[in-house]
Amino acid sequence: MTSTKAMAGLLVGGLIAAGLVAGAGTGAAADQVRVDKTLTFTCPFPLIGLQVLKTRIQATFTLPAAPGDSVKTSDFKTTATVPSTATVGLREVGATSLEGTADAAVSVATSAGTLPIKLKGLTVAKTAIPDGTAFDMAVTGSVPEFAPDEGHVSVTMKDYTAFVVPKKTDGSFTGIGDIISPCTLDAGQNAELLSFDVGAPPSTTTPPPAGVKYAYNLKGVSKLKNLAGDVPISGTIDATLTLATKKFVADLKLNPTTANLTIMGFLPVVTKVAFENTAQTTGSIDDQGVLRSNSKLTIALPQVNLFGFPISQSPDCKTTTPSDINLASAADFDVIAGGKLTGSYAIAPLKGCGAFNDYISGFAAADGNKLDLNLTAR
Repeated sequence: MTSTKAMAGLLVGGLIAAGLVAGAGTGAAADQVRVDKTLTFTCPFPLIGLQVLKTRIQATFTLPAAPGDSVKTSDFKTTATVPSTATVGLREVGATSLEGTADAAVSVATSAGTLPIKLKGLTVAKTAIPDGTAFDMAVTGSVPEFAPDEGHVSVTMKDYTAFVVPKKTDGSFTGIGDIISPCTLDAGQNAELLSFDVGAPPSTTTPPPAGVKYAYNLKGVSKLKNLAGDVPISGTIDATLTLATKKFVADLKLNPTTANLTIMGFLPVVTKVAFENTAQTTGSIDDQGVLRSNSKLTIALPQVNLFGFPISQSPDCKTTTPSDINLASAADFDVIAGGKLTGSYAIAPLKGCGAFNDYISGFAAADGNKLDLNLTAR
């Protein structure tokens, strides 16, 4: 007998594929390209094995009029028909609706190189399951804009994963659990979703490396080795990534902050903290999608209070040498959406902090300080 859970996975996983594809077509700069295309995906499921699902993808793409302009997506719609055999299987376990999310991977190829991009958190709309008949299911979500440089651009579908939950009429779970369905595009199809030229036709000579710009807000905390409490961190970072080398340079701006800390577990210290860049942030993304960065910052403590009384109010209270801050992400860092970076750094001895300089420096200066940041695209 066919597994009900596997059948549910089959019907949902394949459907989600439709919602992840951003369309296919070609066009000249400044054109609008209307896409209406059907692709098939093969999804592995327990007991059922490999199953082929057809999906219809519809969208309108506005192509850039000039290098640096954005590619925009509108009227995005995906429709997939769930077969009646899967409907029966879901109804057997009491499921009357389906809903969930999906992630997808695409690649953007330009004359400078190819960059993997992830689309996360697409919505599988809550859909009523009829009694024994086929039904249509929709997947929606935002498609991020990107601004290519001059030359040929191609966007290609890679893979996707669906995360779907069947539910009963009262909203409770059916007992078969969450359905996780990884699917692949069938071979022999044109996997290119969008293709166009920006600006002048590609040169016959090798173009210089082009840069793709990304901008993020950042927020997080630093935990100091010798002082209890968190140092709140916030700011922005504007990066330019060279696709051919997967290396980047970035302008990092950290906001002044205030930290409420304790010394020896009970002495309250409130200090203002400021950051001064001594060089541009640099880094790279490796073949596993791990992002690594290096920043060099002078750390200043323009005001330090102990028990509410200022013991230093000097703008010259700073580290004697910049902190060398190395951060890294997990694999498959999402350059479109952002993600988490972690690392450690040392704080050098301080100078210019007045009469209590040695006291302040003695507690602040240390190796092994931790930094946890979250980058969010803006």
